[in-house]
Amino acid sequence: MDTKPGGLSFERIRELGAGSTGRVWLVEIGESVAGLAAGSLLALKEPRNEDAAPGTRDALLWEAEVAQQVSGKGLPKLIHLDTCDDGPRLFFELVEGPALDQVLTDQGSLPEPQVRQIGARLAAALDKLHQAGWAHGDVKPANVRMTESGSPVLLDLGGAQREGTSRSQTGTLPFLAPERIRGAGPSFAADVFALGIVLYQLATGKHPFPPAAQVQEEPTAW
Repeated sequence: MDTKPGGLSFERIRELGAGSTGRVWLVEIGESVAGLAAGSLLALKEPRNEDAAPGTRDALLWEAEVAQQVSGKGLPKLIHLDTCDDGPRLFFELVEGPALDQVLTDQGSLPEPQVRQIGARLAAALDKLHQAGWAHGDVKPANVRMTESGSPVLLDLGGAQREGTSRSQTGTLPFLAPERIRGAGPSFAADVFALGIVLYQLATGKHPFPPAAQVQEEPTAW
C-alpha cells in the first residue's frame, strides 16, 4: 500500500497512460474518501517521476483547480487531491472505456446517430467550461475517453486557460484553429473549431485537412 504522511493510501494496479507532464495509474484506495469505500478503483494522475520540474507540478495543480471549479457530466470528476513533497497526486473518478482515438483506429467512421450523441455531449461539456470562463485548449480524440455506456468524457484540463490569457501555448497541431497556428492562445471559438474536426473524423474516419495546410502561415484550406 502506497501512502505519504497525510496522504490517501492506495495500491497501484497498472498504468493507464502517460503524457508530457503526468502518468496515470489505475489504483485501489485503502481507505474511504468522498463517500467511496476502501477498495474502490480510481484513476491517479501524478508527475512522471519524483524529479519532475516545478512547471510539471504547477500544471497538475492547475488541472486540479480547473476540475474543482467545473464539474458535471462529460468532464472528469476530481475525487481527492494530495500535495506531496514529490508532487501533487490527483485522484479522479475512473472512466474505464477506451480513448476516442482508439475507437477510431478500431472501428473507423461511426454511425451518424452515435456521432450526433458524442458531439452533443462533448459540446455540453465544453459549454460548462466556457460558461465558467475556461477554454480547454486541446480538444482531440486522444483527450476523450468513452465510458462503458458509450458516453464521452473530455479529459486533460491541465492546458485550460481563461480566454484572453496566455499562460502557455498548448494544443495539438492537427486540431488547432488558424489563429492558434499563428500564435494566439486557447479560446472558446478555437475549442469549437477543434470539436468540429473531431466530429468530422468520427463521421468520415479521416482528418478534413491535408497536413500541409496546417503549417502554412495563412491556412487557405480553412
